Amino acid sequence: MQHILVIEDQADIGSLVQTALEENDAFRVSCASTGDDALPQLDDAPPDLVILDILMPGMHGLELAAHACARGIPLVLMTGEPTMVTMLQNLACPHLQKPFGLEQLSAAVCTALDDADENTRAIRAVLERLLASADASAELLQRVRAIMEQAHG
Repeated sequence: MQHILVIEDQADIGSLVQTALEENDAFRVSCASTGDDALPQLDDAPPDLVILDILMPGMHGLELAAHACARGIPLVLMTGEPTMVTMLQNLACPHLQKPFGLEQLSAAVCTALDDADENTRAIRAVLERLLASADASAELLQRVRAIMEQAHG
């Protein structure tokens, strides 16, 4: 049984994703509502896949994505932010554009699990592109850069 960790600050979306995935007996799903709650789970019991909202209070989703990526955990990023959606599409990064349907959720999960190595490369490309972007906050960039350097070191 594959373990999927859903990290979403909106309880209704997190619950919907969990319920939909648990209908498939192949998945065990756990949820976290913040990056700070999820981070220990990445270390203590690494999931087979993380479904992650990008814009969350506290630890930014991209910072958490860097942590998961450094551990080789495949990701599906979720966002409704149009600029971020465009970038994820251009980089062929596994993502769900909010609002999304259950068929899209299922397809994204299956693709991410089947292509875990490509998934990790795509997420790294997103993070590296953001590091080069002048639009991102300096503090977030500094944290993501440190995580990426640690992963490569």
